Amino acid sequence: MAAYQCGHFSFSADASFRILDRTAVASRILKDASALKEKCPHWYAAMLQVALAQGMDPADEESLFQQAIAFEPLYDPYYRARAWFLLPIWYGEEGETEDFADKTATRIGGQEGNILYFEIAAQLACSCNGGFDVKRLSWKRIQAGQAAQQKKYGVSLVKVNWLAKIANSFSDPAVGLKANAQIGENWDEDTWKSRKIFDNFRSWVANYSAGQKMMADFSKLAKANLETAEGKQYNAAVAAEAPQKLAWFVEQCSSAGRR
Repeated sequence: MAAYQCGHFSFSADASFRILDRTAVASRILKDASALKEKCPHWYAAMLQVALAQGMDPADEESLFQQAIAFEPLYDPYYRARAWFLLPIWYGEEGETEDFADKTATRIGGQEGNILYFEIAAQLACSCNGGFDVKRLSWKRIQAGQAAQQKKYGVSLVKVNWLAKIANSFSDPAVGLKANAQIGENWDEDTWKSRKIFDNFRSWVANYSAGQKMMADFSKLAKANLETAEGKQYNAAVAAEAPQKLAWFVEQCSSAGRR
């Protein structure tokens, strides 16, 4: 049976036709709903998903996005959908997605801008992103956005799971450890896809925590040793010799530079 490639996805001919057929039905329903008196902000989010599935012209998709944010400026599904559309595996060029994320956060500004940046990053951190490297984004801004979101709306364990996964991508076990403490056993399957992947993350942060404790214990022991009579004597000897050794080192460096 013939198969079609779309980015990194592969669909059989029958599956592809079913997707296109259902997307066409969804498009008709949404267009009919647009005539209703009551307006729902999620209508635009659904239309943006249809735009992706139907391969809407990028200029038309951008026009739809602009209409969406004019209707509800801070509704994050709009930004998540737009960032996904701009990935190179779909209809964007290299660098467009991260540029969009940065410009969005800067344009909105403040904590709201950072929150949207985090939402976009969480979308792009999905394993189905076609190879997009989330480290192209600002880790500092992602953390600021998640912290702002938690402060404004309270703890969402799903979004803490998102942060933990992104921390793993950025090889930041310190942030991962804090997130893991909040998650406990409430791991999110949609985020991690399997318990094994989540357990690997937990082992990683546990090893980091053990290393931190070892260093803290070593530092405490070293400090205690320096408080003993022998330690004080050693400290005094080092303090007395240090200026002479530093002067010798500087002289050696200067001599090397004159050769």
